Amino acid sequence: MTMTALEATRAARQTEDREAKPPQVETRRKNLLTTDEAAAATGLTAYELRLGFKAGKYPALRIGRGGCQPRLRWRLDLLEAAIEKAMLEQEKADEKAILADWSTRRRAAGRAGL
Repeated sequence: MTMTALEATRAARQTEDREAKPPQVETRRKNLLTTDEAAAATGLTAYELRLGFKAGKYPALRIGRGGCQPRLRWRLDLLEAAIEKAMLEQEKADEKAILADWSTRRRAAGRAGL
């Protein structure tokens, strides 16, 4: 069975179209991670990520209509920045707690006559 010139041209164009157009969905999804992938990349558990998302600490994209557990997609660069910010805030809170504890003990020792 031989192809006519018209059929050959159509086949060539279809092949070129498939090769020339990269799937746009794949390029958009390349930057987004599932919750399990984000957990593996950051060292946190999937539960900690979902809990942080719910508390507003970590940014994520909610996918789907809802349900009892939403499907989330994460951008690693934004997630790492949010984790860094949360760590710095926690360090400041820890320092304040240590200073408050120290001053309380110092006052108590002064009252005891030590």
